[in-house]
Amino acid sequence: MKARGGYLTAFALTHLCIWLVSILVREKKSRPGLLAGMGACLALVFFSQPIWLLGAAPFLLLLAMERRRPADLLPLAGGLAACAVPLLLIRASISDVAWQTDTFGYRDPVIMLRSLPFNLWVQFAGVSPFSDYYEAGAATGATATLWFVFLVLAVCDFFKRLAHREPFTAPQAAVLACLMTVGFCVFVNVLQFGYRYLLPLSAFLAIAVSIRLDALLGGQWAKTALGMLAVFVAAGAGAMTEAGRTPSVIPVQPQQKAGISDEHAVRELVRELEKEGIHDVYCFHSTFIWNIIFASREGISARWTEPGGRRSEYSIDVDLALLSGKPTAVVGEIGILPELKRFLAKQGYGQPRIIVVENS
Repeated sequence: MKARGGYLTAFALTHLCIWLVSILVREKKSRPGLLAGMGACLALVFFSQPIWLLGAAPFLLLLAMERRRPADLLPLAGGLAACAVPLLLIRASISDVAWQTDTFGYRDPVIMLRSLPFNLWVQFAGVSPFSDYYEAGAATGATATLWFVFLVLAVCDFFKRLAHREPFTAPQAAVLACLMTVGFCVFVNVLQFGYRYLLPLSAFLAIAVSIRLDALLGGQWAKTALGMLAVFVAAGAGAMTEAGRTPSVIPVQPQQKAGISDEHAVRELVRELEKEGIHDVYCFHSTFIWNIIFASREGISARWTEPGGRRSEYSIDVDLALLSGKPTAVVGEIGILPELKRFLAKQGYGQPRIIVVENS
């Protein structure tokens, strides 16, 4: 499943689970059908994007605390197993996929804690696809700041209520989901783009803030809450406008040449590399590396200009090959050649040997 499909599927199903929790908490009677459906949803969340389960867990805890019905476990587990077992059997019949992320390799919690403010900023402002950054406008900065303030206030309120032993409620479950998401991010691979694992944070923070604002709107702080909501909506609308004016910084696929299929060109490139005994390459395109890896059946390791990525071991393999003196290559469109020559000359390297494949 593509990344966007996995995230969207997990997002929708997790919120469906939370909606089912809200129904089951109000109804104390037995509802095996809803529980079985929730179990199936949880299984699908696991297979689409399991980090969303971190957010679902506090709401399941809330369900257990409110209903106190051990018998609920049977239909919940039954729905989960009915969906998970066939998917596990399908998964077992498929060999490992090259794009599967090495999530927990090269852990360093200290580095991740130091980078947490930046990752939170990227999450709330959305200013960094891959390793390219653009200047956040005033509205984007205001929106990100408001989200960060809301997060700090929500966490402080959570621990205050916890210290006073107040009942565990839905907004507290949402804040706990935020804390679990942030905690998970601290222990992921330092070579990954850490902010991608914070994506569920905004969803659960929005739930917590919405519930608290709704409570304020019904009391003496109604005007204050309306003012906060108006400022937040205005800043968000401005941020969307700024994002719409920002040129795309995500690289696009190399232009397809007339009469030459992408598959044919990649296979020709792989044949040339293998003929030269080259099994490690650097690539100027962030997603074209996967075309090379797939077409060579992982016989060629490829890395982008940035060391991070879905499978950081490929980057390490290519670097080690270069350092150990093995033949390596730089793959890119022919237009980058003048810049590459200037860079190599500046670094004291000789001029590269040029191989042109499919006139590109």
